[in-house]
Amino acid sequence: MMLESGQSLKHDSHAPAGEYRLLQNADGKFYAQIGYNPSQLGNPHKRIATFAHELSHYLMSSAKIPPPGGWEIHELTTDLCSVYLGFGIFTAMTAWNFEGANDGWKYERQGYLNEPMLITALAIWETVSGRDPLLALPYLKPHLGKDLRKAVKYLQKRDIMEEIDSIDLSQFVAEDSQVEENSIS
Repeated sequence: MMLESGQSLKHDSHAPAGEYRLLQNADGKFYAQIGYNPSQLGNPHKRIATFAHELSHYLMSSAKIPPPGGWEIHELTTDLCSVYLGFGIFTAMTAWNFEGANDGWKYERQGYLNEPMLITALAIWETVSGRDPLLALPYLKPHLGKDLRKAVKYLQKRDIMEEIDSIDLSQFVAEDSQVEENSIS
């Protein structure tokens, strides 16, 4: 969703994990403001995933063209950007949490892509970068480790580099595409 400079999205169901805002100062220059939910102070993994996501908003806001799929799905590509930046483990580890609490059970989602999507993105990015995705195993929850092994097996059956090279990126570029100044959380 495109917003005017200085505006931000407000989440009605819960406080957002973080917020990216592109603001304009008195002399007309734009600057980025990134914030996080103070409830994350005790959880560095969530804070890192949040900052990676909001930093991805910042990087994407300077793009000359919309992301693949357009600005309508920019939150999904923002999650992918955080994997590309090297924060895939943090993003996947904090995407879904389910735990016992004093008054029963509680669950929490963070981000926009689910765990299997993020783990698959991590496996693809590590493979494309020439690294062994399985080196991430010690840092993942056990069920995410299983997902990573499945994703790696799937990738080993394919020539992922050939598939990536065959993608015609021109189909994602609109001839008259312009990036407006935006503020997205």
